[in-house]
Amino acid sequence: MIDDFAKSYLLGDLRSVREVMLSKLDGLSEYDVRRPLTATGTNLLGLIKHLSISEAWYFGEVFQRPFPGQWPRWDAGGHLDTMWVTADQTRDQVVDRYQQAWVHSDATIAALDVDEPGHVPWWPRPDVKLFNVMVHMLTETNRHAGHADILREQLDGAVGNRAENSVHDERLAALWEGHRAKIEQAATAATSRTADTHALGYRDVDQDPNVGVLVATMQATSRWDATVTLRSWERANLHLAPGDRLIDVGCGLGGAALRLATDLGRDGEIVGIDASAAMLDVARVQPNFAPCPVRFTVGNVLALDEPSQFFDVARAERLLQWLTDPRAAVVELARVLRPGGRISLIDTDWSTLRIEVGDADITAMVHDAMRTERRRASNVGARLGELVRDAGFHDVVETSATQVWKRWDPDSSPAPDGCFSMRSLAEDLVSVDRLSTADTDQFVSTIHDAARNGRFSMSLTMHAVIATASAQ
Repeated sequence: MIDDFAKSYLLGDLRSVREVMLSKLDGLSEYDVRRPLTATGTNLLGLIKHLSISEAWYFGEVFQRPFPGQWPRWDAGGHLDTMWVTADQTRDQVVDRYQQAWVHSDATIAALDVDEPGHVPWWPRPDVKLFNVMVHMLTETNRHAGHADILREQLDGAVGNRAENSVHDERLAALWEGHRAKIEQAATAATSRTADTHALGYRDVDQDPNVGVLVATMQATSRWDATVTLRSWERANLHLAPGDRLIDVGCGLGGAALRLATDLGRDGEIVGIDASAAMLDVARVQPNFAPCPVRFTVGNVLALDEPSQFFDVARAERLLQWLTDPRAAVVELARVLRPGGRISLIDTDWSTLRIEVGDADITAMVHDAMRTERRRASNVGARLGELVRDAGFHDVVETSATQVWKRWDPDSSPAPDGCFSMRSLAEDLVSVDRLSTADTDQFVSTIHDAARNGRFSMSLTMHAVIATASAQ
């Protein structure tokens, strides 16, 4: 009695998750069901093919009930070939083959007792029973269903067992966005808590022992009201068109460029360049709903390994402030733009940083220190218009936005959201002789106490410019 129940229960669950696997293909194009979505090439139709081969072997040869026809063998070294679909194989053929495997598997299960012996020559302990194989096949299918869940959400936002359930549904978009932001903020706070002395800057990310903090901080700055405002203005004024090629230099985690992808259409292209391999590793695993090809590459903004006059749009966000020669970077961006192409720059003017904690000396100290550029173009945001005009661009449009922090709990995070810690700010002030080492603790505690008592505010202005390259 218990044997029949176990067999029936496992088969019922296996049948259910098989249908889930096929549902992940619903509504997708031939390209999207086949395209590799991870660094190892994982793709939806390849998972279906792999599972059909698995069922054919496990419920076939293992119990001397071979499935008709030729099937690839992964125990002979061809495992990777079971995970993708060649161009001459249609989606219908792959799906039909999977469903044929179901019928054969179900017949094997119905014909045999749950303790029927079998032999899996590629397992370390090859002698098995039908029960072992049913559990294995259910586990494997569920595992790949989890992969398929993530791949499908990356493709178009569809979640759950029905393609019409989407994170982009207007009724649920705010819920998912808030949920993700809450998790992101918790991760940022947890990471920041272990790195209170993290230094200011993104000049050499891959050598930084706190690279995780830098990644988390960049994710947080993308949520700033000022960042969101300027990116929205950028999108409205770039007038992107289907088929445009876009290069994002200093792309970081890639999110800004990916948000523009829908305007480029299937025939467009995105190339993300960053000096940090660590940042690009994160960019490659971000949710990607881009309809067009996307390529992330390590590179140098002053010497891009890209052809001249190739891109329709070049953008750089919060990159120039870390350079000693931002003018040269703008000239290099102009080189890769086609005649009449557009450039978009967003950057910060750190001379506008203002901290109010009820202490005029601290406010003045920070303001005076930030007015002077040291070893980098920290105030370049205010000069973006000048830079593009000097590089020969015309039809220049400019705007700005100010980020304001009105509350912050220093006991939960050493830094306001997306910003540096007050300890690292103090160390920066010490390095330019604006603050003595002996006064560092007092500086930090004064700001922390003000924040705890609701007397903290901070503001910083960012600028944006869009311009057109010469037509010749």
